[in-house]
Amino acid sequence: MSLLDSIRNIAEAAMSIVSDLATSVTYSAHTANPVYDPATGTVTESTTDYAIDVILTSYEQREIDNVSIMGTDIKAMIASNDLEPTPTLKDTITIAGVKHEIVTINKDPAGAVWSFQLRKP
Repeated sequence: MSLLDSIRNIAEAAMSIVSDLATSVTYSAHTANPVYDPATGTVTESTTDYAIDVILTSYEQREIDNVSIMGTDIKAMIASNDLEPTPTLKDTITIAGVKHEIVTINKDPAGAVWSFQLRKP
């Protein structure tokens, strides 16, 4: 087993340990480019929804600059193995019925955990 595999296993174990703190959310992945219907003037987007559990935290006061990180932004973390699609900035996460846009996407160096910066539109 490589060092990278060991780190991934440790990260998965850590996410499993804190699973009691997890929140169930709906991850909506955009699956196709939007289609414009000139007859109706509407744009239709195709999405696939996934029910996932994420760890939610808030940003520390020192991180908030009200430009790139707002006081109402939320951090979400999920083990990369628990999320089927590769995340994009077009995707959204719905928490307790409230849709949040994904502002930034990061993956740890071992590729074990995705972290998202979420913002209400």
